[in-house]
Amino acid sequence: MMSLSLLLLLLCDSAFRVRSFNLETRLPIVKRSLEVSYFGYSVAGHQSYDEIKLQVENSWILVGAPIGKNLQPKTNQSGALYKCPLTSFHDDCIQVVTDGKRNLSERALQKIPCCTMSEMTNLWSYKILIWNLNYLN
Repeated sequence: MMSLSLLLLLLCDSAFRVRSFNLETRLPIVKRSLEVSYFGYSVAGHQSYDEIKLQVENSWILVGAPIGKNLQPKTNQSGALYKCPLTSFHDDCIQVVTDGKRNLSERALQKIPCCTMSEMTNLWSYKILIWNLNYLN
């Protein structure tokens, strides 16, 4: 009877085993939001990489807030995305504009290092260029 109880205990233990990951307890990075938005519901690490210098330029934490107020006009609780630097400050997150609409300005067009719009013959290249220009501002 004792061995049956032990076997049952071992089976239950292996069936409900939880996998975890390491958390930094000495120097945690804690970010907070003032509004009730489920800030932190999803979290991901992100890095921007300089392909010319072959090194990482910036590292951020991307934080989702599913019922937060987006910067898009005429929306309410549409969800928001925040970009947080890896610092010890609690309130230095910036909301990322995710509405997908941008106007090409003269300033943005001057930032193109190699070419002009008239040189673009491939529609795919043109779409990539427009997409990149949207995020320069």
